[in-house]
Amino acid sequence: MFKRTLSDGELVAGCIRGEKASWDLFVERFSKLVYWSIQRTLAGGSWKKRTEVIDEIFQEFFKKLLEKETLRKVRQADNVGSFLVVMACRNTLDMLKSLSRREKRMTTLPSGAEEEEVLPEPLYAVAGRDPTNPAEEAVLRETGTLMEEVLSQLSTKERACLELHYLDGRTHEEAGLILGLPHDTVSTIIRRTREKLKKKCLEKGLD
Repeated sequence: MFKRTLSDGELVAGCIRGEKASWDLFVERFSKLVYWSIQRTLAGGSWKKRTEVIDEIFQEFFKKLLEKETLRKVRQADNVGSFLVVMACRNTLDMLKSLSRREKRMTTLPSGAEEEEVLPEPLYAVAGRDPTNPAEEAVLRETGTLMEEVLSQLSTKERACLELHYLDGRTHEEAGLILGLPHDTVSTIIRRTREKLKKKCLEKGLD
């Protein structure tokens, strides 16, 4: 009988080696936590009662985990459970953005018209820029590059705070509840990120 006393790290290592027993136990151990994380991320939104959406996100999550590079990231985490919660939260937000755009196109696209790819909108709100102003187009491109540079330096959980707040419209308190962080911590992360971006913009002459 497969050892159920394996540590999370040992279990992930077995999954990376392609051991079916390790994968089955991994799914058994963390499936409820992942499903709960998805439900919690959807709480308060219009998607929360759509079980087919929850199931789709849940299935896609574990499909992505089967990739060895993703599993290696999980293995390196200090706390596997916490890492999976944050990852599930981010995947849920990404899926919601994709589903929202898809459903919007389905309801607004004229009959016979071709679909045009809709790209995710950058976090321009962090920089206080107006993406609808043609005069700021070049500035926005430069700001977007700087923003990605700033975001790439954040931890997974810190970046999740920004995405929850600016992309999903969550309050600092809601983002904290989803990620298991104090309200003050979320506020500090968002404030410091804004300050870093503002500083980089000033260094580049973007005021």
